[in-house]
Amino acid sequence: MAIFGERLVAARKEAGLTQYLLAEKLQLPRSTISGYETEGKEAPYAMLARIATLLGVTTDYLTGKSDKRTTAVETVVMGELSNLQRAYDAARPAVRSAVAAMLGDVYAIMAEALDSESPDKLAACAEFLSAARRMYAPMTGDGHGK
Repeated sequence: MAIFGERLVAARKEAGLTQYLLAEKLQLPRSTISGYETEGKEAPYAMLARIATLLGVTTDYLTGKSDKRTTAVETVVMGELSNLQRAYDAARPAVRSAVAAMLGDVYAIMAEALDSESPDKLAACAEFLSAARRMYAPMTGDGHGK
C-alpha cells in the first residue's frame, strides 16, 4: 500500500469514518475511496485538499511529503485555545458566565458552517467573525481586538 493509502486509512479511522461515510461526505463512490486506500490510486489535488480538510490533516501529510499532520496555523490556534482556557479558568464567575454565553454563540455559528461543509457558509462564518473583530477593535484601543 502506498503512503497516501496508508495515511488515508489511518486518518479516516481516527476521524471515526468508514469508507462509505467518507465517500458520502466527499460525494464519491465508496470504490473510489477503496482505490485510494488499497489500490495505489492517486487523488486529484482538489480532491486531496478536500480529503485533508475533512480529516483535519495537511495534504503534505497525506502524500508523505511531511510527517507533520497539521499546519503551523492550526498549531498556533490550538495554543491560543489553551491560553484562552487558562484565562477563562482564572476569571471571576461573572466574567466566565459572559464569556461562556459569547462562546456559545460563536460555536453555534461555527458548528453550523462546519456541519454544512459548504465553502460558502464557511466563508460567510469567517467574514462574520472578522467583521465582529473589526467592530470590537476600536473599543480595545490597540486596533487588533485584543
